[in-house]
Amino acid sequence: GSPTDAIRHALAAEDFERAASLVELAALEMLGSGPEDTLFGWLEALPDELVGSRPVLSVYYAFASLGHIGLEAAEARLQDAERWLDTTADTSEQPASSGETVVVDEDGYRSLPGTIAVARAYIAGARGDVRGTVKHARRAVDLLPEDDHLWRGAAATLLGIAYWTSGDLEAAHRSFVDGVAHQQMTGHIRFQIVGTYILADIRIAQGRLHEAVRTYERSLRLATEHGEPVWGTA
Repeated sequence: GSPTDAIRHALAAEDFERAASLVELAALEMLGSGPEDTLFGWLEALPDELVGSRPVLSVYYAFASLGHIGLEAAEARLQDAERWLDTTADTSEQPASSGETVVVDEDGYRSLPGTIAVARAYIAGARGDVRGTVKHARRAVDLLPEDDHLWRGAAATLLGIAYWTSGDLEAAHRSFVDGVAHQQMTGHIRFQIVGTYILADIRIAQGRLHEAVRTYERSLRLATEHGEPVWGTA
């Protein structure tokens, strides 16, 4: 069966260890898309102590929480993950919740410090803290592996939003160009469309209307060149 079926069966059988491992491997593809509601339901069904021993799963839970139960809940999940990172260098000290960390998404663990910084940039932005958004997004860029285009693209986009909010339109445009380039490497067409559309909005704000038209046309091509029009075409 599909990974979704396997997760449902594991949860129904109360095989939470297996369910948590399967959810950790499936979560990244579900974040920021329609199935995120399903993902959040799965995460809520897992015992807190089990999630707390899995730093990568905790961070994915933090991102899923942002759209469902708010910033404070997301912050608590990030702190769970950070406790594991804080003890990496000193194995004599372990988090109180469990005796051993569990990781099944190795790439996610490699990116974890940077991913946490992306989450903190998002939270700062949601609170209207432009300076905090810039600080955490820049930290994410410094920490993330060069080949982690998904999260580097997210960090660049958050930087762009912060610059745009503060009125630095040229810096915002540069950041969104960087973000779109990273999303192109991941093959996530939806995020490319959104990023390119925002680039056109920035050019309109700058009064550069001919460039805006060309950019909108590029966004429309992105939305239609892969067969059936995808989200964002309208």
